[in-house]
Amino acid sequence: MKQDPPKGAAIVLTIERERRRNMRQLLLRASRIVNRHVVEGLHARGYTDLRSTHTTLLSNIDLAGSTVTAAAERAGITKQGDGPTCDGARRCRLHSHRS
Repeated sequence: MKQDPPKGAAIVLTIERERRRNMRQLLLRASRIVNRHVVEGLHARGYTDLRSTHTTLLSNIDLAGSTVTAAAERAGITKQGDGPTCDGARRCRLHSHRS
């Protein structure tokens, strides 16, 4: 005879099942997969210092070039709030040299 899981475990299983069907979770998972592929492609092209955290800035750089500060502003982050990401983007030359 099969035993029911303890109540706490059943609640966790229910939450996990619902979470897998939740649209926000599905989009988040898809976004992470895309970011991982972008970073892998950049690594293959020699940008080995880039991490997935840089994709936020990458998607906000103008084709003609942007300062890291302008890209961070468009992304809704501040240079002070995410200094390591912005500094990493500078080291990888992911910005134009204009002020």
